[in-house]
Amino acid sequence: MTRWLIAGIVLLLLVWGALSAFAWFDPLAGCRIVISVELLEGERAPIREAIALVRREDRAAYAALCRWIDRIDEERTCAGGDPTADPAIRGATRDEAMSAIGRAHAAPGCYTRGSRTIILRRARAGEAGLAFLRTRAEALKRLANESQSFWREPRW
Repeated sequence: MTRWLIAGIVLLLLVWGALSAFAWFDPLAGCRIVISVELLEGERAPIREAIALVRREDRAAYAALCRWIDRIDEERTCAGGDPTADPAIRGATRDEAMSAIGRAHAAPGCYTRGSRTIILRRARAGEAGLAFLRTRAEALKRLANESQSFWREPRW
């Protein structure tokens, strides 16, 4: 009997580790968000800290994040100003397009309409600490709200 109990506990811990190694996993809230970073350059811990900050400070935003976001990718820059990702800049002048691309590259994160993925910009040299954590948490809230708005808007 105790052998099966120990085996069950070990199995439970292995499953828990597998679910949370590459993702944010909160079974009580029914939340699992895959966190994807580059193998040699990225870190999942700061993204987890930003999600934890959202969970502590704004339960409604955390619920929206869990409901409308499936994946968070960390990239060097956002592709939000890319004409293939942002139809709003198609047909714009070159200067307008370059301005939009510059704003997207400087943004802390972006959301591509029609997906459930948030792209967070990787921390640059000198960006760290509580200010950057708060910036990321605010970006997560805003981008989860954008995803929610997209999926709730009528399409017909």
